[in-house]
Amino acid sequence: MRHIRNIIDEYGINGYVTLLGVCKNVDEWMQAFDVFLFPSLYEGFGVVLIEAQDAGLKCVISDTIVQEVDITDLIVRCRLDASIEEWSEAVLNQAKYERRGREDDIRAAGYAVEETADEITKMYLEVIYKNNGGCRNYKF
Repeated sequence: MRHIRNIIDEYGINGYVTLLGVCKNVDEWMQAFDVFLFPSLYEGFGVVLIEAQDAGLKCVISDTIVQEVDITDLIVRCRLDASIEEWSEAVLNQAKYERRGREDDIRAAGYAVEETADEITKMYLEVIYKNNGGCRNYKF
């Protein structure tokens, strides 16, 4: 984090950058964005991209991100090794669009929060059950 703060200071962009750290209101922050920029070097399944699409947010992402996140037409890919000008153009080209939530698309793709949470809970309980020799006295 210190490295990022140093870069922000070096470029004199303190008034334009907010470092949030861990926060629980990601959905609220996404409502403030025009475009979600995600130039990740290494990424598995970027859940935040599902959240961004759910919020109806255009996402300009690197070509290193797995195709499984492409649930809506809101995803635009850019080569990770593309120039700053190409990335800037990709972002600016996406800045004007009719924004609407895509909850139905996200749910149809199998990412409804309620259902996913239930599935994950069942998987964890199954693992706990197996690791406790079949004992159902879970200790949390």
